[in-house]
Amino acid sequence: MPEEIKTCQGQVYDRKTGRNKYCDRLLYDDKHCICHSEDPHKDINQFKDEVRKQLNREDCHDFSSFAFPENYSFKDTSLKHNVYFRDAKFAGGTEFTYAKFGGKVNFEFADFGGKVNFEFADFGGKVNFTYAKFAGEANFGCAEFTDYATFFLTKFGGDAHFESTMFKKRAIFNLVKLNEKAIVRFDGEENELDKSVFQDTADFSQITILKDATIVFRKIDLSRCFFLETDVTKVDFSDVTWAYIGGIGKWFKTKVVYDAIKNGNEDKDGNYDYRLIAQLYRRLQINYIDNCHYSQAGDFHIGEQEAVRKSKGKLGQYLCTNMLYKMTSIYGESFVRPLLWLVVILLLFPAIFLYTGLDVATPPQHVSKIENNVNYEFSVNPSNAFLFNVDYWNSFGINLSFISFDRTEIKTRLHSQYQITLVHFERLCVITLVSFFILALRRSYKRKI
Repeated sequence: MPEEIKTCQGQVYDRKTGRNKYCDRLLYDDKHCICHSEDPHKDINQFKDEVRKQLNREDCHDFSSFAFPENYSFKDTSLKHNVYFRDAKFAGGTEFTYAKFGGKVNFEFADFGGKVNFEFADFGGKVNFTYAKFAGEANFGCAEFTDYATFFLTKFGGDAHFESTMFKKRAIFNLVKLNEKAIVRFDGEENELDKSVFQDTADFSQITILKDATIVFRKIDLSRCFFLETDVTKVDFSDVTWAYIGGIGKWFKTKVVYDAIKNGNEDKDGNYDYRLIAQLYRRLQINYIDNCHYSQAGDFHIGEQEAVRKSKGKLGQYLCTNMLYKMTSIYGESFVRPLLWLVVILLLFPAIFLYTGLDVATPPQHVSKIENNVNYEFSVNPSNAFLFNVDYWNSFGINLSFISFDRTEIKTRLHSQYQITLVHFERLCVITLVSFFILALRRSYKRKI
């Protein structure tokens, strides 16, 4: 009987069915062909012949489940069609420097056992590194991603470099895991002024950062980046740009996270999870205070309080005490605003008392109360302006005695419970504003100690 021809038992991904199938190549060792054999001493020339066959294909370049030996190089290689490295294993020292990918690139479940270099690589189509593992250093410096770049659930065991890398469309680093002491660096210093690292949105949410690992952002525009549920206290932000809201021109703007503007975690009714947004702001606040960036930390404190306020619902956010806190002192970040409100209160109430009735003259000692000698009728006539009227300044002085808790003055000068209620309300306003002023001043100085 003729000898049975055995084929490779390696599993390869069938893109048509979405399932794995057996490889149909001839065996090289006991179980696998030359492409899938993990023997470090396998015939490199025979392996290169198989790689060359894939490079010369006119439909796609399929390296699924290939086991690449150490120091294998695709340097300066041009791959015109879609490329598949799904489940591929790279022993280490792999070079993709200056490689040019014309179509889609699939590195799903790829296992990089050592250092891999993608410096100056040009990705013309969508790139997918979902579930890929980088055991050693990964260098994507100066690489260019023209289409979507996905690093979903990717694991970085060593340092990863994205210095001067350019992402022209959405970049996804969602659920990435950084092992201990791994450092992922994004640096835009060498990029041209009109070209930022992230030219579209970037998702860094739900990243796991283990002990002594960190992500470094330096000279990066983060105004369209998501960070929800990532512990950003472990992230190094240096000379980065955040999104801004409010302000007049370049003045009075407040830094915000993009998650609060375009939250990707809405429920079915389109409502945001403001608790997670508040958590993100709190972590950023801790980060910036620890690094002595107090002004930016103040912006993130405002963001946290805004998230807490908005979590109270469409109507509740305007009726809660947080709204009062915002209006009077910008959540304790401004000691100027309560002072301005205090000036308004102290100037307004003397005018009110002139129209509700006030005794501005000092009564004789034997008379406990005299009739109103000032009771203006309301008029919008500019000629009746009271700020320069003697009666107004008399009323101003008397009002100061009211808020100093002089009960004798109140009984002598006022004649109705309505007016006395106004005085109590004014006192409450003054006490609240003074308290907010002290708290804001204390917050400002406490951070700098």
